[in-house]
Amino acid sequence: MSLLPAMFVAVAFVATLAAAGSGSAAARSDSAQRAFRVRTLVSSRRRIWAFAQDGSRIAWISARRAGCAVHIRSLHGGPTSVTPTWELRCPRDYLTEGALALAGRSGVWAGGGSCGNNECFWDVIGARAGARRARHLGLADFPCEPAECGNRVLYPPPLLASGGQLLAYYAPDDINTSGRGELKRIEGGRMRPLFAPTGIIQGLAVSQGRIATASLLLHRGNGCGCLNVPVWSPDGSKIAYLDGYFFPNQEPDASLAVMNADGSGRHDISGGAQVSSLSWSPDATKIAYENLDGKIEVANADGSGSVELTPGRDPAWSPDGTKIAFVQYGDNSAGIFLMNPDGTGIHELATFGPSAPPLTLEGPAWSPDGTRIAFSFSNTLEVMNADGTDVHNVGGANSEGKPAWSPDGSQIAFQSGPGLSVIRADGSDLRPLTSGPDEEPSWSPDGKTIVFASHRDDIYAGSGISYEREYLELYLVDSDGSDLRPLSFTRPADGASEVTVHSAAGRLLSKLDVYGYQVPCGIALAGSLAAVCTSNAQASRTGPRGDRITILDARTGAQVAAVPIGSGSIVAGADEHWVVFSHGPLIAALNLRTRRVLDLARAAKLVALRGIYSPLDLTVSGRRVAWVENLHGHARIRSLELQN
Repeated sequence: MSLLPAMFVAVAFVATLAAAGSGSAAARSDSAQRAFRVRTLVSSRRRIWAFAQDGSRIAWISARRAGCAVHIRSLHGGPTSVTPTWELRCPRDYLTEGALALAGRSGVWAGGGSCGNNECFWDVIGARAGARRARHLGLADFPCEPAECGNRVLYPPPLLASGGQLLAYYAPDDINTSGRGELKRIEGGRMRPLFAPTGIIQGLAVSQGRIATASLLLHRGNGCGCLNVPVWSPDGSKIAYLDGYFFPNQEPDASLAVMNADGSGRHDISGGAQVSSLSWSPDATKIAYENLDGKIEVANADGSGSVELTPGRDPAWSPDGTKIAFVQYGDNSAGIFLMNPDGTGIHELATFGPSAPPLTLEGPAWSPDGTRIAFSFSNTLEVMNADGTDVHNVGGANSEGKPAWSPDGSQIAFQSGPGLSVIRADGSDLRPLTSGPDEEPSWSPDGKTIVFASHRDDIYAGSGISYEREYLELYLVDSDGSDLRPLSFTRPADGASEVTVHSAAGRLLSKLDVYGYQVPCGIALAGSLAAVCTSNAQASRTGPRGDRITILDARTGAQVAAVPIGSGSIVAGADEHWVVFSHGPLIAALNLRTRRVLDLARAAKLVALRGIYSPLDLTVSGRRVAWVENLHGHARIRSLELQN
């Protein structure tokens, strides 16, 4: 169903644009000092939301009091030329921040249309300079959170690219990793599907009748990405864990399972029933856990004979087997309680709160001698006596999740920031154990090894890509931090940026997978070459953090060169001599012949738009490099000319 009649009124008119000023900026170079004359193409008193260029024409979308205006302008007539523009009168809450592309006299833009029932919409609109009305070309919808609508930012944004008379459009079906969508060609006022990508496209470029894409691919390996909360059995022969699906800031969809200590013999013991936290009885014959209804159950170690006890979470069996400690939340407080293993004798040990939100109480964990209980309260590591007295912070340590005591009671392992840490029970000798995205430590009964869950094999973690579920596996590490190794898989997941070049008809011309630096950060086409920017999202596992530009033969897919550049770079475009990219406010270019980087200009300090401070919509058309600067109180479109 088209939302255009309810959201847009398109009115054609001719407007005289303000005369453009000019300026200059000195470029810095790591090979030689070279000056590039930077001039202002357009000055505006209103914020510019999007910009595009193609040959002798430029297009931009500017804010207006009652919506926005789309402008298409020829540069042939100089800074005072007058060209047809379009004004879109749209509601004040319309999410106009999107994408814009220009192919000759035709402009196409994608703007966030509306949100409702956890769905968000991108409207794709087209107009031709001199035409009497805009045209609705399509609608892309995908799940989103209400907060994303309220923040006026929709993710992921659509991609538009153009070159000559060729316009390409891409938007995934939804915000999770399965909605890959289709790449479409826009012609004759219609969108025609060309091909379905094998991953989510994050870079799109068009040149000389060809379409280049850069997509993130995940090669899963032989891990399931479905294991979390490992707990060693008291006799050291088994590890209980959760098996299922895990989500950011949501309860898991997981069942209770058990494996041998070497990772073999995995089997479900809860019959598919959903559970979360868990704890072994001291004689390893029973397991306590939290069920889907938020109540604590106790079952035999084979899953049989389950008995529901009381509302609560994070059950922990005392070393002598006579008590179970657990957490209960109130309106603005949380407490640690004790009960008998049959659910009787419930009484409160300690209450915490109210405190500044979010209030979190996780654990508890008994010391091996049963005299103390450790827990995490609002991201601090705390210890108290088993009767609830003498609550104190341990060494000023920050802690998330459930801590774990060493078998001799001298040390506590816990999650702290990006990794696991170990501290002595008296608060001394705090030391890092791991440095990855690790959680849920559990000490082996002999004290030599710690099992934990981790996102290390999750290629999407840290990639900046929105995804619906988390992928966790189990790992082992010696108690001194050495010999970290996977427990639940033997072949790790790997990520790659897949670079493809297609014809205008959608025929695959070439392909290259760039490994090691997995996440695409822009792509460009330049004659017979293509250049893709890729970023190493999993630096701790696959190599040093940073970005690089890989140059490949667009005809064959063969790699020609790879040049490291700074982190946070974005490739914007290319001509036959240069690949242009931004690095923060710096605009730079990689020489395709010498492989040297030349600094071109530095964008002014800007107001953030679409999460970007500077420069916005940096593009290359021929030798012209142009970008948007949104300053306080006004905006401008700036440009410079590349030199050979």
